[in-house]
Amino acid sequence: MIVAEHQRNEYGTRALDLVVERARSLPGRTRARSSFVPGEAGPREFYLRYGFVETSEIHGGEHVIRFEL
Repeated sequence: MIVAEHQRNEYGTRALDLVVERARSLPGRTRARSSFVPGEAGPREFYLRYGFVETSEIHGGEHVIRFEL
């Protein structure tokens, strides 16, 4: 989570790049999953721009998304 005043500075993208790089280095990993709370100020668009796709799953009120590694 990046505080609003620091969004749009690529911090989230860089952090996610590191997570994806690490996940790809682990044997047998083919996808990553995350989730978000839907809403106007939520991260849905950020994740979709990064390449995540929405699933039909909802877990604990959060929408589950998937990224193919």
